[in-house]
Amino acid sequence: MGCDRYDDLWLINRQIKMTQAYLSEYSSFTNEKQLKETLQYRRVIKDELAKLMPVYNMLRAEVGKVNEQYDWAIRKGYELRQSLNVTLGIEEVLAALDVG
Repeated sequence: MGCDRYDDLWLINRQIKMTQAYLSEYSSFTNEKQLKETLQYRRVIKDELAKLMPVYNMLRAEVGKVNEQYDWAIRKGYELRQSLNVTLGIEEVLAALDVG
């Protein structure tokens, strides 16, 4: 009877080890599958970013120019209004014209 119990424990232990090995293989397979999927997603995203980079770089360069031109227009407009003694703002002009 004691031998049967030892055999049962040995069989249970063996089944546990086999189950652990199976789960380890399954987990490894699942991890590899998830890694492959993640790397594929990453590649697609990097490809899309590579397509957008020329547009982004051009816009980044042009935004600086637009800001400079806007600041220049503001300064010149202010200087011109000062030299012509114009004190009205756009809100006052629109209100006088009954626009908006």
